[in-house]
Amino acid sequence: MSGFSTSMVATDFYQSVLDNLRANIDRNFSRDPSDGTITSHFLDWSKLPAMSSLPEPLTEPFDVIIGADIMYKGDRAIWIKKCLEWLPHHTSTSPAFSLVATFHLVIPLRLMHMLEPSSIETAF
Repeated sequence: MSGFSTSMVATDFYQSVLDNLRANIDRNFSRDPSDGTITSHFLDWSKLPAMSSLPEPLTEPFDVIIGADIMYKGDRAIWIKKCLEWLPHHTSTSPAFSLVATFHLVIPLRLMHMLEPSSIETAF
């Protein structure tokens, strides 16, 4: 689609994960901005709503937020819900233009983490 560019922001709390993520971005993604961009950034979900200002590029409204394998302790659901409420996102009240941000949560079902699905249902 001509004139269409995407921007992806990947976050994590752990420095070792961010280092690996940056290495994978450098190795596997184009550096041509017309192909879109992908960046990685530190984010502490437990502190986000308490922060006085968001770090760049988290100030830009999001169209889609994907949480992949982020539910490994029960309290994470509450943190993630607060982050989703606090992060800027696209909304629309116009019936002619219905761009609304969406959140997709992907959680593996593990025997050792069977409380997480219920914590998600409770928080959301």
